[in-house]
Amino acid sequence: MPLTNYDSAKLFAPSIARATAARTMPPWGAFSSDECQVQHAFKDDQRLSTDEIAMLAKWNELGAPKGDAAAAPAPRTMFDAPIVRDPTVSMTPEKGWAPTGRQDQYRCFVLDPKVGIPTFVQSVGFRPGNPAVVHHAIVFTDPGRDSPKKVDESGSYECFGSPGLDDTQILYAWAPGVEPTDLGTQFGYYVPANALLVLQIHYHPYGEPGAPDLSSVDLKFSENLPAYAAFLGLIGNFHRTDRDGNGLLAGDDDTDGKVEFRIPANKTGHVERMKYTLPDRFGDFVVPEFRLLTVGAHMHYVGRDMMMEIERQAPSAGQPGKECILQTPQWNFNWQRAYTFDEPVERAPTIKPGDTLHLRCTYDNTMQNPFVAKALGEQALTEPHDVFLGESTLDEMCLGALVLAFPNPLK
Repeated sequence: MPLTNYDSAKLFAPSIARATAARTMPPWGAFSSDECQVQHAFKDDQRLSTDEIAMLAKWNELGAPKGDAAAAPAPRTMFDAPIVRDPTVSMTPEKGWAPTGRQDQYRCFVLDPKVGIPTFVQSVGFRPGNPAVVHHAIVFTDPGRDSPKKVDESGSYECFGSPGLDDTQILYAWAPGVEPTDLGTQFGYYVPANALLVLQIHYHPYGEPGAPDLSSVDLKFSENLPAYAAFLGLIGNFHRTDRDGNGLLAGDDDTDGKVEFRIPANKTGHVERMKYTLPDRFGDFVVPEFRLLTVGAHMHYVGRDMMMEIERQAPSAGQPGKECILQTPQWNFNWQRAYTFDEPVERAPTIKPGDTLHLRCTYDNTMQNPFVAKALGEQALTEPHDVFLGESTLDEMCLGALVLAFPNPLK
């Protein structure tokens, strides 16, 4: 619906009042609660204040009167979707993919940024070619240039789960509502010389074949060597508890004493918990103290609430031993985004070896959850079924996304 002028907005005054009062609009999922008080503000916070919500309610109550035209602000420049401004390179696969049937499909496309020297990426974004079938996308680095060997006659290759590469790093993850990453001039994602990129797309078709998807990736390279190296970490989706106690934790609905990720059919308020303790080393890399720049949550249609906390083994002076960094109590698959802390890097939250990240995901696997009803209807199903951890749309996830930074060793 257009809301670019008074006449169009007035038609939807009752809906505007309801949606803003329920805080479903503007789209913003991160809220503090009694159990999670986030100590840092977020950039580009779209939440309305209590006074703004009350003003919209009063405006609707009075019949949506028109304001003083002389006091109206200048029209805003509108964009179809957030994009990387002035990208250094934009890449689109030579051949698209047209998913058919009702089974989820994972395809990997090889992209060449043509970078002959080690480079840092300041901004990265994804533009879905056919949003109706693109469920999510992840951009990986391929420093060994091994991905072309996997490509079949379609111009891509099947890659359920992972792209099947060694020494790969995640450069970007997109889901509906996620905006391009812009790290600013202080930070950059490292891309080795001559590295290729692999774009993994999860397709969720609806039965009828559609137009081939030709999605694109945009990169903006750092002009100078950034002070901090950054990387994206996806933490969670654990299938089991490890010997050290990390991973999937025991839950109330586990059966026969077995720790399992299972959301029972027709169960609301089901909770799964996971934890991950940061090690001292990743292979030969000695893990430093990281500054936390951005956080995000990812679940599927059964998800209703996700919370992430850091428990610090040895907090610094004035630092909380346990800190909630994100809660999304109004989870909406269609409005996912990253939440960037509005802090100088020196005051950003920290996580270091020995510290533990706790994840708690809450689910509603009933037909009263409108997202469940919609997802089942798309698959011609009428009743909820037990949901397990997995990659497909009708599976579930409990995944935290964190952009971490540390002093650039090349600086």
